[in-house]
Amino acid sequence: MKKITLGIAALFAAFTMNAQDSCTDAVEVTAGNTYTVDAINGEAATSTCYTNPNTGDPIIAENAEWFVYTTGNENMIVTISSDLETNSGADTRLSIFTGTCDTELTCYAANDDVNYVGENDPANNLTSTTEFFAEAGVTYYIIWDDQWEGTGFDFEVTEELAPESPGVATTPTPADNAVNVEVIETTDSQNNPTTGVEFSWEAPSTGASGYRVYLGNSPDNLNVLGTTQNTQVTITGMEYSTTYYWKIESVNQYEGVSILIPATGSSTWSFTTEGEMSVDDFKNESLTHYVSNGLLNINAEQQLNKVTLYSILGSQVASQEVNNTNATIEISNLQAGVYLAQVQVEGKTKTFKFVKK
Repeated sequence: MKKITLGIAALFAAFTMNAQDSCTDAVEVTAGNTYTVDAINGEAATSTCYTNPNTGDPIIAENAEWFVYTTGNENMIVTISSDLETNSGADTRLSIFTGTCDTELTCYAANDDVNYVGENDPANNLTSTTEFFAEAGVTYYIIWDDQWEGTGFDFEVTEELAPESPGVATTPTPADNAVNVEVIETTDSQNNPTTGVEFSWEAPSTGASGYRVYLGNSPDNLNVLGTTQNTQVTITGMEYSTTYYWKIESVNQYEGVSILIPATGSSTWSFTTEGEMSVDDFKNESLTHYVSNGLLNINAEQQLNKVTLYSILGSQVASQEVNNTNATIEISNLQAGVYLAQVQVEGKTKTFKFVKK
């Protein structure tokens, strides 16, 4: 019987197996059938989906039994369950992994107890059930381990057609390949001063219940920052003069449970933040500007070298060499909105916002 309450690891572990009663010998299962585990005596995974909630240490079983399920041509909602009448009083633990046996398997879903109230509580149901989104054509490994018991039991596999995936998010801000993206002064979740970037996107026409936000320094290594129901978010801890990659994945929640149906074909975008202001950057009071009759007028105490205009999304829309203490930039061809002007003076820079009406 359990001495502690278990929690699923926040970051799923990965492992590779090469033995009898292991990944390579996993028994194929299909929906609509019940399967029998005679005993749990195969080789266990070297890592786990489970951690001790008090210490964060992984909880790894000694033995395991392996099964494998592969989705057909359509996305499915799959349920794996040992919560059967024949298993009354059984104590099971279940993990679902994705990947291939010759690379790494990554924890995808898990369940220890259907209902754990407390040690020896008569209301306990120590069998296991997990429900997960199974993408068409993807293989999922089902692992039962002996963390609590090594005796046999039955389990069943059921499936139903998954709801339609939402459309993809579009019109990202910052725009794809944007440069000189503004870094703002803000505070983090502990109210400490930090820097951040404001993000937004357009919701798909086939509505989503939420959005997974991904960010990283490589398009091949994006981290999930969380899920939001909003179409805009400020991400803190952003650095100056840095290229970032990001993705917004639309999701729909399945029947109010924790399964999220992701969109397919979500794009990965990139942008580069502005450079940090230094002692060499000239002060605001040395530069003035105003907009009149479709012209942006800039006046400075020093000679201006170059003026570059960007949309608020970070895309360059105009550039002009100046070599004078004042500049007049034609903006009548620009759409109404907020723009950024970057002014260069003797190797120094100043960026300001202006409005084109």
